[in-house]
Amino acid sequence: MTFLSTLFQILNLLLMLHALYFSLFGLWGLLRKIRIYDDAETRKHFAVLIPARNEELVIGNLVKSIRMADYPSALIDTYVVINNTTDNTSAAAEAEGAKVIDCDVPVKTKAEVLRFAFEKLRGQTDIDTYVVFDADNVVDPGFFTEINNAHAAGFKSAQAKRTGKNLRSTWVSGSYEIYYTMQNAYFNHPRNSAGLSAAINGTGWTIDKSVIDEHGFDMTTITEDQEYTIWCAMNDIKIAYCHDAIVYDEFTSNMLVSMKQRVRWSFGMLQNLRKYVGPLLKQAFRGSWQCFDMAMVTLLPVVVLVGLLTAALAYSFVDIPVSIPVFIVGLIVTSWIGASIGALISVVKSGCSVKANIKGIIFFPIFIVTWAPILLSCFFRRRLDWAPMKHDQVVSIEDKKK
Repeated sequence: MTFLSTLFQILNLLLMLHALYFSLFGLWGLLRKIRIYDDAETRKHFAVLIPARNEELVIGNLVKSIRMADYPSALIDTYVVINNTTDNTSAAAEAEGAKVIDCDVPVKTKAEVLRFAFEKLRGQTDIDTYVVFDADNVVDPGFFTEINNAHAAGFKSAQAKRTGKNLRSTWVSGSYEIYYTMQNAYFNHPRNSAGLSAAINGTGWTIDKSVIDEHGFDMTTITEDQEYTIWCAMNDIKIAYCHDAIVYDEFTSNMLVSMKQRVRWSFGMLQNLRKYVGPLLKQAFRGSWQCFDMAMVTLLPVVVLVGLLTAALAYSFVDIPVSIPVFIVGLIVTSWIGASIGALISVVKSGCSVKANIKGIIFFPIFIVTWAPILLSCFFRRRLDWAPMKHDQVVSIEDKKK
């Protein structure tokens, strides 16, 4: 057996074990009911933090939706953290009743904006829990009640259900909806059921103020959400998944803008891989299943790279009984069908409308395939600046109710 043949078999085995790990978790989730937390007698005092950079068009609807929550208004303080802004975001936020924190120091990442706000509010002893939203969101009226129930159940951190306020716009925005329904159905929910940790995914997440006051928020990568999920795993902090706490997000509807956004996500994933995979594996070998789980997630960029290498080697070491063109077409068709079925099941499991998500279900495989070259390109990048995304979908919570 040649060296390349042996390498192919080893790589193929590792890929199968990695895929099996996530597949078993996904199957576990399908067989388990989504956890709904008991109504809590106590009420947390929330401080909502909204990093905002030229968000004049959308910030008002978010602040208004928070004000309309079915939760005691005296227990919700909304802070819009203005940074690098040249429009009237501040006035629009204040007009709806928000307080404004002017981030008057140079910041290059969302993590730096949040760190500035956490330090500003350190002395506010009445705050129990921080809630982080993106400025383009709107929030379901029951959000804070459901999040409060999760924290009352003993969790120090939580992630809400993230869904689209414009998922019908294009197949691209529909694919984002599928991406998050799959994350919820196959990752967050099963881990919640198994006593592990859900993943923070950028918006609609919470953390107790006591954790921030004790440890700070020293996130340095361009994807602070994944980094903080890793940090929580390494510090044995469980993140709850709150299926009934819903935040409506503006999904990118343009493919070129989507690719730009996913370049940032991919670059951040590689930053976290280099920074944390060693420490995660070290704690995993000491018995931390939560760290092992996050190590498996952190290794995903390497898995994609190994998968492409294995596919290239397969032409030399696998006997294909049909012509190469027929084999490729068959692979594309079966992969497309498999991905669409997986998407459909996640939509049903998440309690979402199949009709509303039909574009995403059909075209999600294209969305995933386009991610491979994006990720590969990031292996050769050494720097990526944090750039704002334009938000112009003016949707109110009343519109979403309709």
